[in-house]
Amino acid sequence: MRELERVGVDDLSQLEFAAHDGRCFLTCNVGEFVVLHGSFVNQGREHFGIVVSAQKPVRRMLREMLTFLQSHTANEIQSQVFFL
Repeated sequence: MRELERVGVDDLSQLEFAAHDGRCFLTCNVGEFVVLHGSFVNQGREHFGIVVSAQKPVRRMLREMLTFLQSHTANEIQSQVFFL
C-alpha cells in the first residue's frame, strides 16, 4: 500500500483500512492474516476478502491474482480467505 503511504502500518490496521475502503487484501503473510480473518469472523466483522500466497516472483503472483479475480465475484470473495 505504498501509494497510500501505509508502509510500516501493523497488519490489523492494514486489514481494517482495506475493509473500510472496500478492498480485497493480497498478502504473503499467511499465518498472520489467517488469524486476523478468524478474529474478524469471531467478532462478526466483515472484510472484502483476503488472498494469501507464498512468496513468488511479482509477475507470477499478479498473473495468478488476475486469474483468481476473473473467476470469483466480489460476493464470493467477501469475508473469505483464499490461497493462491
